Amino acid sequence: MTFDVQIVDVIGWIFGAGGILIALYQIREGQKVRDFVRSEAWATYSRTNDIVGKIQKNLKIYREKHKENIDPDVLETLTRSDALALELFYDAIRQVKYAEPKFNIATIEYWNAVGKISDPHKTDFYHIVVGGEPSTANKSRQQDALKARASA
Repeated sequence: MTFDVQIVDVIGWIFGAGGILIALYQIREGQKVRDFVRSEAWATYSRTNDIVGKIQKNLKIYREKHKENIDPDVLETLTRSDALALELFYDAIRQVKYAEPKFNIATIEYWNAVGKISDPHKTDFYHIVVGGEPSTANKSRQQDALKARASA
């Protein structure tokens, strides 16, 4: 009888140790996934920031070069592209919010101080912390773009 109990004890210890090793492995793999998600969130933020800037630059160039002969279809396409890019930009900020282990005003200040985010975008990050809304400046920029399209 003691022999059977000893075998069960040994088997129990083996499964217990195996379970601990598997748990440690899963913790390490989970951290890799979290790091990857964080990296992708920041890459998406960076890419959408570039896209927004390029679209807005192209919109400005088009308006300057074709002041007298603005094609409403082209202006509408550029304006819609700008609005879509801004929405993607705000989504990227939300992704950063969920990917970062700590997302608060102090963290945003730190990111701004080290150059990870620029001063104009700091406001957008603040709004995500507080209420999930894009900044008033960017909303008014979208509204101005829509008004310009309507007047053209």
